Amino acid sequence: SPDLEPRQGGHWTNYPGTALRRLSANFPGLLGVDVSIACDIPPASGMSTSSAIICAVFLAVNARNNLRERPEFKANISSEEELWEYLGCNENGQSFKGLVGDKGVGT
Repeated sequence: SPDLEPRQGGHWTNYPGTALRRLSANFPGLLGVDVSIACDIPPASGMSTSSAIICAVFLAVNARNNLRERPEFKANISSEEELWEYLGCNENGQSFKGLVGDKGVGT
């Protein structure tokens, strides 16, 4: 939902929540997905797990909703490189071309 609010204190659930909020805003009318996340990498280890979560959530939502075929996607993202750049903007809150930004995760 575009109305998801981040939890205070940098909780890890802000990462999938941020991805879902942004995807819901940029691609209205999405079908829901069930996602399970498990990780044994130590917190703050510098392994980019936050970026991996953002990308994994996109992959799950795309698998259910075929985002790559949506007009909003085709009008703004024309290559794999641009997709990963968009997902970086998803994490940091910046807009990407015509896909409006929102609160990032604050990292």
